[in-house]
Amino acid sequence: MTVDFEKGAMSRRTALIGLLMLGVAGCSTMGESTAGIDPLVLQMYGPVDGEPFKIPPIPVAKADPQYLRQTVNTPANIAAQPVGTVVVDPANKFLYLVQPDGKSLRYGIGVGKAGFAWAGEAEIHDKQHWPKWFPPPEMQARETFQKLYPDFSRKYPNGMDGSPKNPLGSRALYLWADNKDTLYRIHATSDWTSIGNAVSSGCIRMWNQDVMDLYDRVEIGTKVVVLQGPGYTPLEEMLRALDDLVRDGKILYTGCSNFEAWRLMEALWISDMRGWERFAAYQPQYSLVVRDIDEEIVPALQLKGLGCVAWSPLGSGYLAGKYMPGILQVQGSRSAEGWGFQSKFFAPNHGEILQTLLD
Repeated sequence: MTVDFEKGAMSRRTALIGLLMLGVAGCSTMGESTAGIDPLVLQMYGPVDGEPFKIPPIPVAKADPQYLRQTVNTPANIAAQPVGTVVVDPANKFLYLVQPDGKSLRYGIGVGKAGFAWAGEAEIHDKQHWPKWFPPPEMQARETFQKLYPDFSRKYPNGMDGSPKNPLGSRALYLWADNKDTLYRIHATSDWTSIGNAVSSGCIRMWNQDVMDLYDRVEIGTKVVVLQGPGYTPLEEMLRALDDLVRDGKILYTGCSNFEAWRLMEALWISDMRGWERFAAYQPQYSLVVRDIDEEIVPALQLKGLGCVAWSPLGSGYLAGKYMPGILQVQGSRSAEGWGFQSKFFAPNHGEILQTLLD
């Protein structure tokens, strides 16, 4: 396996040492034979020293070679992008850093659900070493999240500190567009098998060794282009389709559910600019224990004259007294079938407040 790649810190002496080590040791990574693998690739994906936490090697003998960091001809569909631009291709699981002379440095990526949720142009607004993780309330409400991180809000009231257990890993790049956070992240992962795959969570995942390399090559303000992923429908196209349905008399009104405030405002702006039917209502999760929409969404709805129809007003049964602290399974309910109840409801003072309400 031979890969053409760029690594500024690599020297001929280092490469020679790598070759000697390969020949003498028979070279294996994580128990796998590495015979025939370029020694520079082994060094590129070897263990990383000088970090607050241990970063293990990537078992390159098991990895699909197309997802190893390498220099390639810049694809025709992004050839017009300026040198230094980062291009994310969710469909093909690649990230490109455009180089001079028609070349690009290509990295393999894994794409979470959030990685398919947005496309367009942005810039790197922030870069963080071993970043803290602040999952938004809507993420914490998901069943899968609660199974992986039970009692998250209680355990990490100020966010999860950087560590190998933190899903953002060793590095994170934060993308903003039009002075707004897109909630789109390029970050590390400790699950090396997720690269080249669609995964259940996160945005754009990279091996620690790769995201650290990219982190050192790009600056704040770097242009990032995110191509459309499979199944992605541009917002303008969706709004046009809804407008056609109203004009054809097939529906009376349109609405949306769980849009971020900035995406809601963008949708309304597009509809007003194009003269299309605009959203008449918004459907959020809302109850006495899930009130994050109070900060931005509710003022936006009041400003733009949209109706608000909440879902889960009883907190999945919590506010009806169906669940109490210490009683997370009720016969005949989804909880008895393994449903991950929203443990974040059980804050230290919630039980007392709930009992007062029920009384």
